[in-house]
Amino acid sequence: MEQRSNQSAWQIAALFGTLAAIGGLLHGVGEVLQGPIPVESVIIESWSTGPLADHMGGDPGMTILPTMLLTGSVGLISSTALLIWSLFFLRRRFAGLIQLLLTIAMLLFGGGFGPPLAGILASIAAFGIRSRYAFWERLLSAEMIRFLARSWPIVFGITAANGLFLYVGHMVMVFIFGFTHPEPFVVSTFLVLITVPLSVFFGMGKELETRIYQVS
Repeated sequence: MEQRSNQSAWQIAALFGTLAAIGGLLHGVGEVLQGPIPVESVIIESWSTGPLADHMGGDPGMTILPTMLLTGSVGLISSTALLIWSLFFLRRRFAGLIQLLLTIAMLLFGGGFGPPLAGILASIAAFGIRSRYAFWERLLSAEMIRFLARSWPIVFGITAANGLFLYVGHMVMVFIFGFTHPEPFVVSTFLVLITVPLSVFFGMGKELETRIYQVS
């Protein structure tokens, strides 16, 4: 019988894998637009002109390739692969490992630093999609499991809202409204580091409650 996948882990992995891919695509576009100019350092600016260059430090990233055009092209391919994997293939075996490898490729080929952070967090969640959480089932009391399960929608809602703001909202605010202050995005980045692991933990409680107590 096929093992039941954990819906909460899948939601986190799919959402943040998709957001990571969108961010990587944005970096890749900026790099391709710079053309076949040589790369002078491992650390690059993905955008040389426009609001991201003027107000967001050029949306920095890194590359191990010799030109911006090649970096952006490979970055777009790796970001697209991550997007497709995150949307359609996360219930397969080794989903978390492949998502992590695609994220590392995006990091090495101009996908920035923020998007790979989301991809790494997504892959951590993806490793739990097929888990039975046996250790936590033994460790947690019934009351704690119920608390985690009841709190899961709130925690995930906050996590999703912050992720959407950081990886999609900043594009809208910078490109459309000309927002020039990076501080909210820095704070949002730190929140991602807190809220995504919390969502994974609370989602685990939701899955344990569903399996143990047959609560849908």
